[in-house]
Amino acid sequence: MWAVYVGCIAYADDMILLSSYINMLQKMLNVCTDCGRDLDILFNVQKSCLFKVGTAYKAHIGNLKIGEQIIK
Repeated sequence: MWAVYVGCIAYADDMILLSSYINMLQKMLNVCTDCGRDLDILFNVQKSCLFKVGTAYKAHIGNLKIGEQIIK
């Protein structure tokens, strides 16, 4: 038996990005921003959030951005 990694789940106009690494999550956000710009899609930073799970969920992480806007 084997597992398949799914890093992006989308439904209607909602999207979930999953990553074990902060730098990879930022790269995924950059891809979304770049593709969105090409397709005339804007991502709403005010409706975006981060959700941490696991043993290090209390750890401080750096700022993640959608374009130039920081996700709170």
